Amino acid sequence: MSDNNSPLAEAIRQARQRAGLSQAELAELLGLRQSSVSQWERGVTKPKTVHLLALAAALGINLLDQLAGTTDPQHPTTAPTAPDDQPATDQDPR
Repeated sequence: MSDNNSPLAEAIRQARQRAGLSQAELAELLGLRQSSVSQWERGVTKPKTVHLLALAAALGINLLDQLAGTTDPQHPTTAPTAPDDQPATDQDPR
């Protein structure tokens, strides 16, 4: 499955490049070898779920938007989060 320009492989490569990181720099952030990142980007292997979550955090990607295809690839966004000291809720605080 070498050099399989899969959508996932291409998305990882583009997100890494937008972040201004080399494969080696991204691998270091994730605690992996550069060859792992290279294999993901070439479609040789796919990252495990735990690595997808780490990739999203390191590169500022919203995985749900990526999966749904609703992000603008030129302007990725991250999902809003609740402040650390308050639980996320839709209920009125009255």
